[in-house]
Amino acid sequence: MRVGCGPGCVLVEAAVHRELHREVPPRVEYSPTEAGASLDKALLPLGDRGEEHVDHITAARGL
Repeated sequence: MRVGCGPGCVLVEAAVHRELHREVPPRVEYSPTEAGASLDKALLPLGDRGEEHVDHITAARGL
């Protein structure tokens, strides 16, 4: 997963497992690692806050 990765690449690799199936056409499956699953739990409150304030956020963006 190094192609086109920037400084955040290590974080992504720690949170997401990438499995490449050598088929035609190529198929890639992504799944959370244990670290990724714990990030999901940590970020749920942030998502909840966004959902609670979506009208305010949309208005502030002029959408």
